[in-house]
Amino acid sequence: IRNIFASKIQEKLIRFDLIISDDVPPTLILDEVRLRQILFNLIGNAVKFTDNGTITLKVDNKFKLTDRSKIDLIFSVEDTGIGIPKEYQEEIFDSFKQHTHGFDRNYGGTGLGLAITKRLVEMMGGNISVVSDPGVGSIFTVVIKDVSASSLREVAPELSTATKPFFTFSEKIILIADDVKTNRDMLAELFAPTDSSIIFASNGQEAYELSKKHKPDIVFMDIRMPVLDGNHAAKMIREDPDLKNIHIVAITASALKEDIDATFSEYFEGYIIKPVDIFKIIKLTNSLIGEEKELLSAEVVTGTSNDEGFRIKNDISVDEFNARIALDVYPLYTAATKSRLMSDVIAFSEGVRALHQFSGIAMLLSYADELKFAANSFDIELINKNLNSFPYLVEEVREKNISPPEDT
Repeated sequence: IRNIFASKIQEKLIRFDLIISDDVPPTLILDEVRLRQILFNLIGNAVKFTDNGTITLKVDNKFKLTDRSKIDLIFSVEDTGIGIPKEYQEEIFDSFKQHTHGFDRNYGGTGLGLAITKRLVEMMGGNISVVSDPGVGSIFTVVIKDVSASSLREVAPELSTATKPFFTFSEKIILIADDVKTNRDMLAELFAPTDSSIIFASNGQEAYELSKKHKPDIVFMDIRMPVLDGNHAAKMIREDPDLKNIHIVAITASALKEDIDATFSEYFEGYIIKPVDIFKIIKLTNSLIGEEKELLSAEVVTGTSNDEGFRIKNDISVDEFNARIALDVYPLYTAATKSRLMSDVIAFSEGVRALHQFSGIAMLLSYADELKFAANSFDIELINKNLNSFPYLVEEVREKNISPPEDT
């Protein structure tokens, strides 16, 4: 959001602040397209009507007392702009009213943006309100009710691209046992790039029965579940001669002793503490069911490897490579960079993966997997870095295929 409005904000010499409460869950399940449009409309209006001072986007939430997997998402856009007279504060949301008043005529009016915003908010089960004083500024507040929240945590932004792990397995059978549906869904989404079969259980008894039926390669077992807890379910799986080789990872809400019971520790090969750290869970899963060789070493990511990772296979020419990019990949790249929608980013990553299959360039597979990983985990910083680096990656591939490989 900041990047999209950066040029106008800099031009007007105003400041943009983003304040996200520590209580906001790191992963939310909601309509990204509508939310993006709401934010664009509100922040766009704030930039339009603010000539000096500050625009602030604040994000907060309220947990449901009866269901901790649901929240009311609250965000507000506050500006120090021209403000809105009280008599117009209801009217600005009405699409049937003329939206050029005396107070905003010099700015071109609010148009239909706020009416559309209100409609989008209502479609998401929420409401929008405004508090404003002429000459002081405005605060638009949106409340979206019953948003599903997950315990998955985004990768820490301080992790460099070079240290980001990749999945080193595919087409496995993964069983996820958790009594909270959103937690199951988000963990499944994390493993989507591996093309694995995902099985769900909502309690320990189901986890045991499904393990007997499907023989999964790995089980992610929440400790505190109804009917049968994760500790006892893991014990049953381990003591079953047909299931004893299944890998089991415990997922627990805390590091308290009553959760991590030493009596049952022998049945688990690893522990993941909620909120789940994606970086850690990929490393742990790779160590248990990953292949012997990595998809690509960190050396290739940092550009310190030899040229082999950039080489086009012998039966494909550079001209054919360039043509495939122009026809199939760059249209997807353009769509992804313009919209920044996760669906477009993933489509572009799939296009790069297809380019790898066509050309045999190992670096493209690494790039595609990391970009899809970033999209699935909503790592905006990593998405932007990858999208910005793609033209340089393509140019490096071209340069390394013009001359013969270096001697080793």
